[in-house]
Amino acid sequence: MIRPISKGDRCFITDGVYKEKSTNVGKTVTVESLQGNHSTLGVIWRCSGPDLVSYNDMKPEGGCVDVPAIWLKRIEPPPLPGKTKSKKLELTD
Repeated sequence: MIRPISKGDRCFITDGVYKEKSTNVGKTVTVESLQGNHSTLGVIWRCSGPDLVSYNDMKPEGGCVDVPAIWLKRIEPPPLPGKTKSKKLELTD
């Protein structure tokens, strides 16, 4: 089962208003807060990150943008190193 996007997740933006021409596509963001639901795009998250472009002024500000969850792909953290130790066992009579 795939865990839904949630606050604190690191994600790539995979799509945008202008599709492949969207300036935020491919950027890495941190999911900050739930903004609500859009009638066609679904759940909307406020995300922060460097060099993000807000479509209100079209200037990179490095602030926040609102992104539908369907345009976000979670970056899974690397697995933690195991805490188990291997030990060679020998059988004795």
